Amino acid sequence: MAKRKHICICLVLLLLVSGSALHAQLFQQKWKIGPEYEIDHVVKPGDEAGKGEVEVSLKVPYDEILFVKNHSNYKGRFDISIMIFRNGEQCVSENWIEDLSLNEFSMTNSRKNAFEVRRSYQLEPGTYRLEVLVTDLNTQNRRKREKEIDMSRLADGPWMLGDLYVVKEKSVRSEGGEMPEAIYVGFTAAGVKGNHHFKYILFSGDKPVKQVNLKWSLKRKSMNIVFRCGPGT
Repeated sequence: MAKRKHICICLVLLLLVSGSALHAQLFQQKWKIGPEYEIDHVVKPGDEAGKGEVEVSLKVPYDEILFVKNHSNYKGRFDISIMIFRNGEQCVSENWIEDLSLNEFSMTNSRKNAFEVRRSYQLEPGTYRLEVLVTDLNTQNRRKREKEIDMSRLADGPWMLGDLYVVKEKSVRSEGGEMPEAIYVGFTAAGVKGNHHFKYILFSGDKPVKQVNLKWSLKRKSMNIVFRCGPGT
């Protein structure tokens, strides 16, 4: 009899341990199965003297969000958290809830259409770690993304030059489909005043195919520059 009790106690303990392990495993899985999304960032000179700016962009395709029918519309709801750290210390913490409403069911399954948002933060030149957490509030599933941000080069020299980024792309239709006619590229500069020369080079693989020299009149405060990059420039 005592032996049976001992066996029963061992089985109960084993079930408890297995249950705890299973619960931890399910929790870990729940953390990983949240909506897929893209994050990106652009480093620019900041509006404040001696500071840079990082613009964080977030893109969540509609079919990664659970939409619930509400009368004639489809409602999606998710929580976004953005945190930025430097040397283990938190510099930025922002959290908010987004509510989406679509009037067509087909849109809820679209990967082409997406929710997009941008947030900008003024930071001192240095290296940072970006953490983004998105939680679908209709499923409570969430996904975390991390990215390194290097703003240290903004402290080099008398002026600041931000990242290059694509503003828009103009295409023309050909027999083989759409081909890029021109790409509009932008960057932000600050710290010096006067006329300055810039040069860009287009590459096809490792081979340079075009070189263009440009000149702009800059100001000491941050100034956005956009130029057309492609044939005919």
